[in-house]
Amino acid sequence: MRMKFAVLGTHPALSFAELSAVIGRKRLLTNPKDPVALLDDEADPAMILERCAGVTKAGSILASWPKWNLDAAVREMAAALSAAAPEGKIQFGVSVYDNGNPSLAGQLRADLKKLGGETKRVLVEQGRSVRYVMSEEGEMSSVVVTGNKLTEHGGDLVLIAWENGIQFGRTEAVQDFEAWSKRDFGRPARDAKSGMLPPKLARMMLNLSGVVPSESVVLDPFCGSGTVPMEAMLLGYKAVIASDISEKAIADTGKNLEWIRKEFPGAKKTRVSVYVSPAEKIDALVKEPVDAIVTETYLGPPLRREANVAAVEKTISDLMQIYPASLIAMSRVLKQDGKMVIALPAFRVGKELRHVPIEVAATKAKFKVVDRFMYERAGQKVARDIVVMQKTA
Repeated sequence: MRMKFAVLGTHPALSFAELSAVIGRKRLLTNPKDPVALLDDEADPAMILERCAGVTKAGSILASWPKWNLDAAVREMAAALSAAAPEGKIQFGVSVYDNGNPSLAGQLRADLKKLGGETKRVLVEQGRSVRYVMSEEGEMSSVVVTGNKLTEHGGDLVLIAWENGIQFGRTEAVQDFEAWSKRDFGRPARDAKSGMLPPKLARMMLNLSGVVPSESVVLDPFCGSGTVPMEAMLLGYKAVIASDISEKAIADTGKNLEWIRKEFPGAKKTRVSVYVSPAEKIDALVKEPVDAIVTETYLGPPLRREANVAAVEKTISDLMQIYPASLIAMSRVLKQDGKMVIALPAFRVGKELRHVPIEVAATKAKFKVVDRFMYERAGQKVARDIVVMQKTA
């Protein structure tokens, strides 16, 4: 059976859920724990990389091998590279991924240097000029693939070790890391003190809502400096409504949205409305039901050192004074069965994560929690608890 593949990012379960929401769960042939998702042959790698923030690269499976044979792999890899680059210099790398078969993946990584060297030798004997790019990690990152123009001059060849053997593929599209970095660090208004939702996470949260962007209105009632509206504009949402209690945040949002329209022309079509308003009064501003709510709430005061239990419990108690009324107001403006994707804080105390007990307040606001994911970077004192809720009757 022909297949495509998608290499997931640093939070595979979240990335898998995002991909499922975009193309449909039935089209994914592997489970959420695997670093590489295998997809049906109808999947479009370019579309996936354009739409999904949690996928780093994607391509086509060229062959399936029941067991490892170095000589046979060299022959197939040389043939694939010749077909991909029939003229000029061939530049290639090889990435190995473990999809639940660590012993086989270890064997592949151990043979990686010889595999690349032998493939290069075969191609040189055929009269080709060849450069083999090798990564110490055993995986070609999107930065390495792009920097060495591998998809244009040969390929990033992919070996996926799983229970049924090895899937051999070639990368066709990689994440535009420069564009993501530009939106994260190049936007004119950044407020590190109050915390900033990463653009990639904002995009994943928008995709988790499950709506069709061009037909949908999305609300962000804790918009901060406008990361969710920025990504919604780039996804082509019909309309975005953004609000925040802070006048400074709304001013920052205005600057960033003006910048995104200038720097990313595809964002111009989305209608955007921006208001200064507390979230618990958003139902006084929004009169028509919105299709989705995507937002990151207030995460509590900045933590400059290791939090203690008492301080964390007080912060959680303070936050629970804010959330119930906000959830009720948001429920009132969301269409029936619509989804809200909300980022809540989770506080690290030693090895433990303390979560905000949102379930009771959510139920009272007619929300049902349908999914939950952790988003945490190394060294962070406050992680993000990504909660997907659906409005109930």
